[in-house]
Amino acid sequence: MSSSLSVRLGHNRRVAEFQIVDYPAYTGLVAGTMCAPDALGSEIPRLLGFIWNSNPEAEMTDAPCVYYLEWEAHAKVECVVPVAPSTAPQGGATIKDFAATSAFMGVHQGHYQTLKDTWTELWNEVGRLGLQPSGPPWERYMTDPEEEPDPNNWVTEVYVPVTIQKF
Repeated sequence: MSSSLSVRLGHNRRVAEFQIVDYPAYTGLVAGTMCAPDALGSEIPRLLGFIWNSNPEAEMTDAPCVYYLEWEAHAKVECVVPVAPSTAPQGGATIKDFAATSAFMGVHQGHYQTLKDTWTELWNEVGRLGLQPSGPPWERYMTDPEEEPDPNNWVTEVYVPVTIQKF
C-alpha cells in the first residue's frame, strides 16, 4: 500500500511521497530530554553533539534519528545515533536496541522549521487510511547541515510506526 500527494509549503512546491515501509532493527546510542516544544531546535543538536562527542570511537552506521516519546505541554525526545551492536556507550549516553517495525513514512525536503507541515500531512494520511499508530513517531536526518549549508536541500524522513494486519 502506498499513497502520494502534493503539498504547498510557503512559496516552494514539493511532492511528499508517503508509503508503508519495513524499517529494520538496529542498535543506537541514545540521549534524551524533556523540554518545551519550541526548545527542540537547540536541544536536538545539543543532544546529538553530546552523543558524538562523548563517544568519539563509535562508528555511525546510519543517519541519526529523534524519537518523540511525548508531545503535550512538553516534548520528551530521544536522540539516537545508530551504531554497531558491540559499541560500548560512554560519557552518559546509553545503548538501546530498536526492533524492526512497519511504519508509514514521508520525505521532507527543506528547513527543519517547516517539518511541522510534513508531519501534519503525514498524520492526516494516517487517519485517512485508517492506520493504527503502534509506537512513538520519529525523524531520520538524511542530510548533515554542516556538509550541506543550503536548508532547501536538507532531507528528513518522518515515520509513524503502524500495525499492519496480515491475512
